[in-house]
Amino acid sequence: MSTLRLAFAGVLVSLAAVAVSAPASAHFVIDTSPIGADMNLSDTASVTAGTIFTGSVNGYAGSVIDIVSTVNVSTSNGNASIDGITPKHGTLIPITQLTFTPITGTFNEFSLRGALSSNLDQVIHVTVTDNLAQTFDFLITSNGDFPAIGLTAEPTNEIIKKIVVTGSFADIKQVGFGYEAVTAVPEPSTWAMMVLGFAGRWLHGLSPQEPGSGTALGLISSNIIFEGRPCGGLSSFGELQDMQ
Repeated sequence: MSTLRLAFAGVLVSLAAVAVSAPASAHFVIDTSPIGADMNLSDTASVTAGTIFTGSVNGYAGSVIDIVSTVNVSTSNGNASIDGITPKHGTLIPITQLTFTPITGTFNEFSLRGALSSNLDQVIHVTVTDNLAQTFDFLITSNGDFPAIGLTAEPTNEIIKKIVVTGSFADIKQVGFGYEAVTAVPEPSTWAMMVLGFAGRWLHGLSPQEPGSGTALGLISSNIIFEGRPCGGLSSFGELQDMQ
C-alpha cells in the first residue's frame, strides 16, 4: 500500500508542476458596455510625432497617462480630443498609431471613440498589455465615425500597463480609463495545491501507517511550487523513493 500511495502521489506532484509551470494568460475581454470618456488632456497644442503628451483621469487623483503618436497631431485640453493634422493646401495626415501608458493610477478598463480617416470599412486594432499582450480587432462600418469600443479585465484582476491603438483615424474624440474590482478565479497552482491536499489525506487514510511512511506525504506536499516559487522539500519523486 505504501508503494501505491507513493506512485499516486508522484503523479499528483507531476500534475502540480505542469499546472503551475503553464504560461500565464492575459484576461481581457471586449466590454459590451464601455466606460464613459473620463480622460482629460493637459494642453491644447500641436504635438510632434514621437513626443509624449499627457492626460489625467477624472476621479483618480494624481493619475497620469502618457500618450505618444507616430505622426504629428493636435490636441485640445479637457475631454480628450486628439486630431490628425491637415497641412495647408494638403490632405489629412491620418493618425496611424497611438500608445497610452498609465504612469500613475491603476486601471483595468479602457474605452475610446473617434472617426476614421475615410468612410471605407476598416479593421482597427487595440492591443492591451498586462503581463502579456492581447490584440483585439474591431471592424468599423459606421461611415467613419464610430461609437465607444472598450476592453475590461475578466475574470482576473489584470492591470493595464499599456494600450496601443492602430488604424487610420481622423481623430480620437474621447478616451476612458477605469478600475472595477473583479472577483478572482483561483490560479492553476492553487487548484493543484487543493488537489494534492485532498488526495494526500485520502491516501493517508487508505491503510494503517507503516513504519517510516508517515513522513513521506508530508515531504511530497512540501515540494509544491506556488506561484512559481519553490517551497522547499524534495526536488523529485525519485529522491523520495531513495529515502524509503
